Amino acid sequence: MTVNIPVESIKGKEKAMDKKTYEAFNSKKNPNISFNMTKVSSIKVDGNNIDIVINGNLTMAGETRPV
Repeated sequence: MTVNIPVESIKGKEKAMDKKTYEAFNSKKNPNISFNMTKVSSIKVDGNNIDIVINGNLTMAGETRPV
C-alpha cells in the first residue's frame, strides 16, 4: 500500500507559513510526501477497535527513511 500526499495540499492559517513549508520540502522538485508500507507488524482486535502496526518507507523532501 502506498499513500501519496501532495506537499502543496498542506494548508495552514498563514499563507506565508505555507510558502515556507513548500520551500522546506522543495515542493517543485519533490511534489509529494509518500509512505510505502512494507510490513504489517501486528494486528490487535478488541471489540469494535482494531489496532494495526505497520512499517514502511516515508519519503519527504527527496529523502526516504524506514519508519
